[in-house]
Amino acid sequence: MTGYANEEFEIDAISYEVELKSLNSKHCDIQLKLPEFLSSSEIQIRNLLKNKLQRGKIYLYIKHNNIANESSYSIDQDQVANYKSELSKLQESGSNASLLPIAMSLPGSVYVDSKSNMSDKDFEKFMNHLNSIIDKMIHYRKKEGELLESDIKKSIYQINHSLENIKHQDSQRIESLKARLKEKLQDIKAEVDENRYEQEILYYTEKIDINEEVIRLQVHLDEFKSSLENNGMIGKKLGFIGQEIGREINTIGSKANDSKIQHQVISMKEELEKIKEQTLNIF
Repeated sequence: MTGYANEEFEIDAISYEVELKSLNSKHCDIQLKLPEFLSSSEIQIRNLLKNKLQRGKIYLYIKHNNIANESSYSIDQDQVANYKSELSKLQESGSNASLLPIAMSLPGSVYVDSKSNMSDKDFEKFMNHLNSIIDKMIHYRKKEGELLESDIKKSIYQINHSLENIKHQDSQRIESLKARLKEKLQDIKAEVDENRYEQEILYYTEKIDINEEVIRLQVHLDEFKSSLENNGMIGKKLGFIGQEIGREINTIGSKANDSKIQHQVISMKEELEKIKEQTLNIF
């Protein structure tokens, strides 16, 4: 959901510089910095941004300048009075220095009035420009989305590759385990009840069996790839599937009790972390 767009334009002798930025966020969080005469249209501007951009931490900055120099200066008397009051607390006892020049030089004491309002026709022009800027950001997002999709597919491929390695290693793991146990029993020359031995082997192999987890993980990976091809808002769905993929990977790692499989599990976790970070940028 990261994006950037800006534009400069003029309407009725006023020049505007509009900057629009977006960062990753699970929600739609909009922060605006508007000229005073646009404050009455804040809700309309917010709704436009929310409807078109849907998610992200969105920053909209609008600067303006009266080209015709018809601006007038106004003094914020309350602000100046507050400044003088605070400055007087710092002033040395008995000092006759005037605090007014200092207070007048501080931010917010004097401000510029360009125009007190905007006509309906000019506002329509302004909103057309804003729509154009938002469309530029959407185009920026789509371009970034294509790169993200490519990276995510590479990570899914790597997880699939590791899963195939696990399937191959798992087919040999149980037999290898049985052989090691047999060898240890022979080393200690213990008498073995074959029926009891088979029961214990069955019980132990059931505890470390990962077949169900492997099947579920494959299903989740296939669902993830299928969802990537869908249109619409898929970010949250991909996030949920990613959680399920992580759960199966962790279970395989904890149950397998095999160094070669653990190596593949670590590789899958690394790729999954990349996917989780990238899916935050998808809505």
